[in-house]
Amino acid sequence: SAFVRQTIRDLSSPAFHGRGLAFGGDSIAADYLEKKLQELGALPFDGKYSQHYKFNGFAMEGGISVRLGNNELKQNVDYQFATYSKSVKSRRLRVIEIHPAMLNNEHQMKAFCHAKKNILKSSFVYIEGALDANKYDKTPLKNINRIHNENVLGCRGYILGCDKFPTMSVSGNTFVRDYSVIYIKDSLMKNTFDNTTFPRNKNSLGSSMDITFNNRFFEHTARNVAGY
Repeated sequence: SAFVRQTIRDLSSPAFHGRGLAFGGDSIAADYLEKKLQELGALPFDGKYSQHYKFNGFAMEGGISVRLGNNELKQNVDYQFATYSKSVKSRRLRVIEIHPAMLNNEHQMKAFCHAKKNILKSSFVYIEGALDANKYDKTPLKNINRIHNENVLGCRGYILGCDKFPTMSVSGNTFVRDYSVIYIKDSLMKNTFDNTTFPRNKNSLGSSMDITFNNRFFEHTARNVAGY
């Protein structure tokens, strides 16, 4: 049991970077496991413990910061990035709020994009209750799902309001986007809007934010590790 507990401590330690793509964490874990198999006397298949394969992926490396008003938000507590989000380094980033129902009306959505075209290019769009938009109507959810694959409003990025974060997935990491998607707790966004001098009207100019993170896209070589 001491060996098992130590192995778990090692694999879950900060030195392994979550065993993910960032900072080569998965390779560090694979090297560790190969060494353990050798120490235990396990035999390799065809002289190798590794089976290599490739896929496209993103990795966020370096400092990450999201400030809303005067508050520094906590990652994976207050907010979460979609794994494919484009890097951002911006202070006083403008945020525009829209009602999710607008995504249900193609004519209204096109008119909004045309009227706000120049502003949208440099702004983030906040959609309150985005993950619950299908509560009474399935169509808004369909259009919100489009956001994961295309920049439907032509903006710099999207803030999808939610009460609970979606399950993290690498399934959407096959191509580069030209925008970012951030999930933020609706309660935080509402409080900020309520405290600004801007009127809290739908489709209005809202609060500003500070967002900094670096995300890179690359073809990654990973490996399964096995012995017998």
